[in-house]
Amino acid sequence: MVIDGTKPGSAPCDASVDAQDFGPLDADGNPVGRNGIEAFEVDGVSIENLTVCNFLHVQDGGNEIWFNGGDGTGTVNMGPFTGTYLSATSTYYDDQGHRGEYGIFASNARGPGLFEHTYASNMGDASYYVGACPDCNTVVTDAHAENSALGYSGTNSGGHLIIEDSEWNDNKTGISTNSQNNDDAPSPQDGACPGDGVGPTGSHSCTLFRGNFIHDNNNPNVPSAGSAAFGPVGTGMVLAGGRNDTVIDNRVQNQGSWGILVVPYPDAGPPPPVAHCEGGDMTVLPGFCYYDSWGHEVTGNFFKNVGFFGNETNGDLAEKMLWASSHPDEMRRLGRRARAEYESKYNPASNYEQLMAIYVDVLARNPEA
Repeated sequence: MVIDGTKPGSAPCDASVDAQDFGPLDADGNPVGRNGIEAFEVDGVSIENLTVCNFLHVQDGGNEIWFNGGDGTGTVNMGPFTGTYLSATSTYYDDQGHRGEYGIFASNARGPGLFEHTYASNMGDASYYVGACPDCNTVVTDAHAENSALGYSGTNSGGHLIIEDSEWNDNKTGISTNSQNNDDAPSPQDGACPGDGVGPTGSHSCTLFRGNFIHDNNNPNVPSAGSAAFGPVGTGMVLAGGRNDTVIDNRVQNQGSWGILVVPYPDAGPPPPVAHCEGGDMTVLPGFCYYDSWGHEVTGNFFKNVGFFGNETNGDLAEKMLWASSHPDEMRRLGRRARAEYESKYNPASNYEQLMAIYVDVLARNPEA
């Protein structure tokens, strides 16, 4: 069965602009976007044997298959859920912000949850997302993600969570899990077993990324928006500001930048009312909620042909972690410089100047336009 977001009478999952349905109109007559299938704050839902396509984000929406346990509330309001034999994609995106946002998506759920035998692609944020759950109690297995900004995203996820035996390729970044001071509260991302329990490998980590094939995530030509747009091109896996995760027995190859990158995450905000920089530090970089990254076990992974972009730090994990942790003054200096550059280049006045320059250039190339 195909749940198709395009207009009636269109070809299945039609990629043409005229076939797209951008959703109902708001009070000002502007479309707001649509979601495909949404299970909202209800336990025990199973979605199986479906393809969902072309439900597009405009002001909101863009989620193809969504188990929503309370998005933006900072609370967990959903129990068990299952998604099997699913595919989620979008054949359309443009430079006006119309795009698929998330393919197969679970937020604010305590599980137990399962995504198994699934495929997702062409998403502006992530093909797969499991987040906003301190103890997610979810397994993602036999998944395949490609041609998205992020293959997998796991903001503020943790506890019992396993991402295994799946393929992540031709995305901008393959897998990204991070802490963030946003509406996916509460932060941080923490893979520690609740109650200091023992995880599957015998450690106190219950969040595992194991047995995955992560390759060729060097694709800048994907729909992207929000924080996902800043994911580093050419990176197999990023652990950003998270802690206590286990990354084991994965194959990582043909990555231009890094195979597995472990870094802090400085969040510039501004945060919504539900977020209070839990697990972060507001004193490291003024104006940022700074999440350090620690407690990970990264072992037994196989790397091949990583770092061919040739930048100075490409392909090295441990050295970069040690450098960051042993150079706090330099990290602060880099943070201040990044903040200054952001404020100088991305304020309303400079954005207006850049936009007008684009218009002038377009008109010069097309005098009859």
